[in-house]
Amino acid sequence: MKTIRLELARNTDNPDGNPGNAYELHAKLTPDGKIDFADMDPQLMTFARFLPGREIVHGQLVKTESGAWAFSYEAGEDDDEQIVGLENHELVPGNYLTVLQDGRHEHVYRVISVADRPV
Repeated sequence: MKTIRLELARNTDNPDGNPGNAYELHAKLTPDGKIDFADMDPQLMTFARFLPGREIVHGQLVKTESGAWAFSYEAGEDDDEQIVGLENHELVPGNYLTVLQDGRHEHVYRVISVADRPV
């Protein structure tokens, strides 16, 4: 298992990015850095969400009815944050992911680190 840290990349509102706006995703990766969905217990694909000035929240990586992968905080899809093309992304430091928040706002996150998750 790995812990993958994603931090908000630079954008118009955050020209230097924002390390306080982050996700830490827990998943098994293939040798090329993609999530190993075939050999992964979905119950173990969890994450923590960090936002400045707020409590850390936890959730699970889920596959939505439309077939997209998403960060989900509660049962149902109302609060899901879709991760664009997650199944094709290599989660290695320096790569980027787009997360669709509030159903319409795209935010780009940069993979900062990938580390073994302690058992």
